[in-house]
Amino acid sequence: MMLSTLMVLACPVCGQASEQTSGAYVVMTVVMSLLPLSAIGGLVWWIARQMR
Repeated sequence: MMLSTLMVLACPVCGQASEQTSGAYVVMTVVMSLLPLSAIGGLVWWIARQMR
């Protein structure tokens, strides 16, 4: 339990987001999650298209 508390305290910026910047954190989290998936999906689509 003590280790998890220390890990949370390691990132003070995310925990103290104001109302205006909290939306930016959510949007960037979605972007950073979807970008690698779309890149891999695009690569698979391109390879499948080239094999036709």
